[in-house]
Amino acid sequence: MKHSVTSIIAIFGVFVVSTRAAEEADPAMAVLKRMRDQLRNVMIQQQKTEAERATLQAANIDLEDKLKKLDTNFKKLAKDSNEQKDADAKTIADLKAKVMQQEREQARLQEALANWKEGYQKKTDEAKKVDGQRAELAARVILLDRTIAEQRRKNDELFRVGNEVLSKYEGFGLGTAIAAREPFTRNMRVKLENLVQDYSDKLVDNKINPDAPAASSAKPATKAEAAQIQKPVPQNPPATSKR
Repeated sequence: MKHSVTSIIAIFGVFVVSTRAAEEADPAMAVLKRMRDQLRNVMIQQQKTEAERATLQAANIDLEDKLKKLDTNFKKLAKDSNEQKDADAKTIADLKAKVMQQEREQARLQEALANWKEGYQKKTDEAKKVDGQRAELAARVILLDRTIAEQRRKNDELFRVGNEVLSKYEGFGLGTAIAAREPFTRNMRVKLENLVQDYSDKLVDNKINPDAPAASSAKPATKAEAAQIQKPVPQNPPATSKR
């Protein structure tokens, strides 16, 4: 395009030189001169137009390059945005899964805590019950110890009374009654019965009663209970004297 314009300008220059002399001799040449001027102006305007077109073409190419770069950047940004969107969606899904897992773990821990509290309460109640039973048993042991001590004391007293009865029997026999000239069938029998009854009452008072509490007082024994009490027999009873 530029080469054709240059050729036209060259041809026009030759035409101007060849016709300049003819203009002075012929008025028609003046008209031709004006036409030449107009053609020159047109050619100049065409040159400007071509130059502007070339500038515009260069600017268009630059804009196309920029547009391509912008399009490339846009596609990259869109790709990065989609990747970031996918990554964010995956992160959100992971966080939701972790939250659900933590909620399940929290529910499990709460259930375990409730079970532990229930078991602890049962153990506490059982411990209180055992403590109450232990205290009751301790009180019973103390009571039993006191009862045993009281029964031992009564046994000792019973043993002492029995020995006392034996001593009485040893010191008061048939020979003594005959020596005192007292009829055995009357006075001696009465004394012996009174003596036996007296010491029988003492034995009944100190008789061991496992069912009765240690601090309770003994009830008076009946004659039948007194008769059931066995009198201790000495190993070597003394021989009664005969007169």
